[in-house]
Amino acid sequence: MLSFLIVMIVAAAALAFVAWPLRAGASAATDGPDPRLIEARDRAELAKDRKLDEIRELRADREAGKITKADAAVLERQLRAQAADLLHALDEADAALSDAEPLG
Repeated sequence: MLSFLIVMIVAAAALAFVAWPLRAGASAATDGPDPRLIEARDRAELAKDRKLDEIRELRADREAGKITKADAAVLERQLRAQAADLLHALDEADAALSDAEPLG
């Protein structure tokens, strides 16, 4: 139970870290998108990649017998939920970037 709580706290912190620049709003468009938006998008992409790596690692551990199938199923559901949140943050970052890019 404690490990679940720790995982959820870390996931919430990562999501807040990724989404914070998006909540601050885009500054007035000048020659291109706000560098903070680009950085937020890059962080979201990196966090997504790391989460997918965690899922792959969990599956490898399950196949190697390092973790029971029941425990792996619980952990994989948690990791997938976190990955979904990160994908949502990535979509928001992409949308903010496309809104911030000057037209033609």
